[in-house]
This record gives sequence, C-alpha cells and structure tokens, in this order.
Amino acid sequence: MRGCAPLLGIAVVLLAFCVGCGGKESDAVATVNNQPISRSQFCQALEQAEDIDARQVETQKLMVVQVIYEELSRRGLTVSQQDAMDLRRRVDAYFGSVFPSPGSAGTLGARTLDGLIVRQLIRQEADKRGVSVSREDLEARLEGIKDYVLAATGKSFDAWLTDTGQSEEDLTSRLSIEILRGKLVFTDEDRKAYFEVSKQRLEALPHNNESVICREIILASKEEAEAVRKELLAGASGDTVTGEKFGEVAAEKSLDPLERTRGGMAGWVVKGNTDDPKLEKLLFEMAPGAVSEPLPIELPAPEEEEGAAPAAPRPQFYRLVMVEKHITPGELTLEGNVDAIEEWMLGDPRYQPQLQEFFTNLRAKADIAILSPRYKALGDAYREGREARARRMSQTEELMPTLPEPTGEVRSPVTEPAAPSGKTQPE
Repeated sequence: MRGCAPLLGIAVVLLAFCVGCGGKESDAVATVNNQPISRSQFCQALEQAEDIDARQVETQKLMVVQVIYEELSRRGLTVSQQDAMDLRRRVDAYFGSVFPSPGSAGTLGARTLDGLIVRQLIRQEADKRGVSVSREDLEARLEGIKDYVLAATGKSFDAWLTDTGQSEEDLTSRLSIEILRGKLVFTDEDRKAYFEVSKQRLEALPHNNESVICREIILASKEEAEAVRKELLAGASGDTVTGEKFGEVAAEKSLDPLERTRGGMAGWVVKGNTDDPKLEKLLFEMAPGAVSEPLPIELPAPEEEEGAAPAAPRPQFYRLVMVEKHITPGELTLEGNVDAIEEWMLGDPRYQPQLQEFFTNLRAKADIAILSPRYKALGDAYREGREARARRMSQTEELMPTLPEPTGEVRSPVTEPAAPSGKTQPE
C-alpha cells in the first residue's frame, strides 16, 4: 500500500528571479488580444511550475527507494536507520548526476508564459462560443480531488493546498480551464463514445468501487504496538482518533520510511483487490477513526537455494491500522467520470491531431505580444505561427472559386456550377 511523493519547496533561484522582475505589479509581460498578463501573475505561475517540476523528480526518487525496500523485504532483509539514510543520500546523488536541476528561469519561464497565454486564449474562445463552467461542475471535480489527495499524501485538502503553494481559488481557476478545454475540443458525442468503450477501465478506478482509505503504523513487536495503540487512544472519546493524530504518531514511530512521510497513509484499498483476506475483512468492518488491535504482518517466505543452509528466522513485525474513510460507489456514469474520460482522451493518439489543430489555430489567429525581452524567442515563435497561418489562408483563398454577386434570386448550389477559379462571372 503505497502513495505519492512528499512535496518540495519552491527553488530559491526562481524566487530570486521573480523578486528581481522589478516594476509595478500591473506591468504586463505579454498581451493576448490586448488583454494583459501581469508580471505578478507570471511570477506566481512560475513558482508553481517549478514546484511541479521538482515534485516529478522527487516522485521518481521515491519510486526507486520503494522498489529497493520491497526487494529487501522479499528477501527477508532489514536495514538500520543509518543505512536507510545512506541509501537515500546515494539515490539523491544519482539523480543529481543524471537529471539537471528543475528548469532554468529561461526554459521554464517560456513554458510557463506560454501556459498562461493558452489559458487566456481558452477563456477568450469560450466567451466567444458562449461556453461556460457551472459551479456544480467545479464542485464535482473538487470532491473527487479531495479523496485522491488524502489517499496519496495523507494530508487534508487545506493542508495540501498550503504545501503546494496554492489557494482553492487557484485550483478552481485551473480546473475551470481544464473543463473549458474539454468542452471546446471534444463534443458530447466524443465523450459518450469514449465512455462506452472505457467502462471496463473505469470500473477499476478506486472511486468506482467499494473501498477504504486507510493509515497504518508498522512496529517491531506486539508489545510496542500495544503501547502505541494505548498512546493513540489516550484522551480520545471512545475508541476512535482523528487522522491527524494518527498521522502524527505514525510520522514519529512507524518503521516504514515511505508511509512515515505521509503520516502513515497506506492509500486506497479496493475490496477484493488485496492479497490479505483477513486484513481486508477487518478494514471493511472497521468504523472510520477506529484503531485496530496489533496485527502480525505475514511476510512471504524467502526463496531457498538447493543445498543451502536453512534461512534464519524472519523478524516479526506488527501493524496498527485505521480507516480514514469508506467509499460507497454509485452507478457508473459519464458525469461521475468525465474528468478521467477527458484526461484519457487528451493522451489518446487518436485525438492528438484534433487537439494539436485546436491549439495551433488558437495561437496562430490571436494577436499575442511578448513585452518582456527575456522571452523574445517565444514571441518570434508566435509571430512565425501567425505568418504561416496567413500564408495558408492566402493560398486557400487563391484556390477558392470567386462567386457571383447576389442578385436576390435564390439558386440551388447543387444545380448552379461554381465560376472558374480567379474569375468573376456577373449575371
């Protein structure tokens, strides 16, 4: 039962860059069809973009560490705290030599500015077409995110927002752009057709199954587990505790280094999808907040080579588990899975030409001015895109037939042949 990597802070170099932007908050870095993108908007987006880049690298690091620990566990081996710290230092050093530090202010800045421009273009195009996002759409997306955030990080939604340097307003703004993008690029028929062929895949998602989100604390002995359980329940009303309290104790005492960083969050457990039937039965019977009695952890027997001496007895570990939330699924619907459907469609090669054409046209037909000399190359790319589009339009017009002036007489386009290209044929 594993989750996602912990979040990283924002890099000092980019903070310094943003502080060094100078000028007033209202100074524009770019304009999109005469609507400005301010310097303060750009710097805030740049900080968040750097944090995302850094988290992707950190996720890769923890995946490597997780694989190593699982292999050690499979072989019945354990490591000391000092060895664990040394392992992490080695992984950090390896990634530092293979991957450059997250994007420089130039390349990352250009990507970030382009992202802001595209967001502005999407909003303008949506206004032009009369497409909007309802509060119900946003709230449905937010509710789904909250469960996944909890299962991945062990944090409350508000704490996660703080850690990622964003407000709920920032998130809803980004979600509204995603919803608008989906409505502009894909038709209702596209989504319905994709939903029908994706039902089996959707049925495997945790929120579409009877499932629980749970935490655990791994300890070295039954006696230690009993003592920690007593500590957890001290002063509690009844036999339940909050996820926050359980997480604090897990972060201090659990032997699992990965879950410890997430307050003991073990993740999302889908009914019928575990390899421990006894543990699964217990989890689905427990009330939210209840803390289990110490449970022995059944480790797989180590593989023995022929002729080798018998393996040494394996150490016995115990866990305390707590269910944070029970998930009871409703009927499988497109509305309840539209975010997953659109995400999959965006990554589906069959829709890439459609998507590429949409964004290419959106950029090329817009009047975009890059006012910051630092991103001149991005401005040049937009200018070249507009010129290429203008050439294509010009060539298309040259190939189109010249139609006669209307005379008030209605004629069928089927029976009335078009005039020869480039010539006018008055009546």
